[in-house]
Amino acid sequence: MNGPLGGQRRMLDDDHAFPLHHVPRLNDGHYTPFFFAPGGHVYLSYLEHALSRLAVREWRSLIDVGCGQGRFVAMLRERFPNRTIMGVDPSERGIALARALVPRANFRAGDITGGFVDETFDAATCMETLAAVESARLPDFAGALRRLLNVGGTLLVTVPSTNMPPAGARQHFTAATLEAGLAAHFRLERMEFLNRRDWLTRLAEKALFNRYFAVTDKRALQFFYRHYRRHCTVADARRGERILGIFRAI
Repeated sequence: MNGPLGGQRRMLDDDHAFPLHHVPRLNDGHYTPFFFAPGGHVYLSYLEHALSRLAVREWRSLIDVGCGQGRFVAMLRERFPNRTIMGVDPSERGIALARALVPRANFRAGDITGGFVDETFDAATCMETLAAVESARLPDFAGALRRLLNVGGTLLVTVPSTNMPPAGARQHFTAATLEAGLAAHFRLERMEFLNRRDWLTRLAEKALFNRYFAVTDKRALQFFYRHYRRHCTVADARRGERILGIFRAI
């Protein structure tokens, strides 16, 4: 907006970039000034790792499939501000939250197997998205992913590995089943196992975050996250709870 109210409007928009007013809650009469996200360090570590892998590849446009509330899109826009990035998700509510939480980003709601996105991209990401796709639908979903990419485009996916305990209807993968599920349309270029949880990590998690309290000291949390990011993000096939695969469209 131009004119005398333009700057004021932008300031007001910035004030609403995060739903801060919704954070303090009364739950059954109990005051809860903040929410704690269990496993937040695991989540951030594999998103950061994915960004580092994308940073060394050639691409100018990217679509994040199954973007949910837009967290990874926000990180992509911050890391690669001059590139074209779109987020898509079948959930209308998820996209509404993404638009509210990541203003000025490009989001669309819909199922990619329905062909609602006309553009093609140099790269696509699926962060845990394949885990929610039923096995019978995976071939169609993989074909839809291929149609979103330019010839030779990059697909980066993360999925829970079979080392992780089952959770609901989510699919868990081995390196072989992940490669086989995409083989009709993509050639594997790199595969990594992520998020190692050893006894020391589990002990630290229980000490820092448990049902009785969560440590909020910035120095302690920073030390813990840096240790986890450096020593536990990259794992091996025996202990990695997550798989990251980088594929080339064929």
